[in-house]
Amino acid sequence: MVDPREEAGHIPLRDLNGRRRTLAAYRGKAVLLAFWASWCPPCRRELPILHRLQMQAKTEPFVIVPVSLDRDVATAATYLQRLRLPGFTSFIDTEGEVASGPKSKVETPFPLYGMPMSYVIDAQGRSGGYLTGEADWSAPEALALLRFYATS
Repeated sequence: MVDPREEAGHIPLRDLNGRRRTLAAYRGKAVLLAFWASWCPPCRRELPILHRLQMQAKTEPFVIVPVSLDRDVATAATYLQRLRLPGFTSFIDTEGEVASGPKSKVETPFPLYGMPMSYVIDAQGRSGGYLTGEADWSAPEALALLRFYATS
C-alpha cells in the first residue's frame, strides 16, 4: 500500500506507435500499471496473463496498462510479436522518465524494486499500492483487488 496515495494522473506515457497519453485518460477506472522488459524472464510468463486480462477488461471497472522498460521501441515490439499477443497494447519508457531502479540517479514517479513490478492506480488517479514480482492478475483475488481500487 502507498500511504498517502499520490496523484499519478499527470504521468505521461508513450505507446509503441509514439502516441502520447497521460494516466488521467483512465480516470474513473482503476489502472494496473505493469512494468515489464524483454530481458526479464518472469515478465515473459506474466505478459500473456496481462494480454488475456487486457482483452477481457473491456467491461471491467479497470484497465491494464503495460509499460516496457526496453530502451527502444523495436526491441519491445519484436518481443511482443514473438510472444504472439495480438491486439496487446503497451507503452514504453525508453528514457526512464516514468520508472527507475535503485541505481538510478533520477527520481521518477514509480520506483522499481524488482521486475516485473506493478502499481495499482485508483479511479481518482492516485497511486494506491504496488507488487514486486510475477503475479497471476487473472486470479479471483487479484481481480477483487483491482475492482476494489476502482471504487476507492
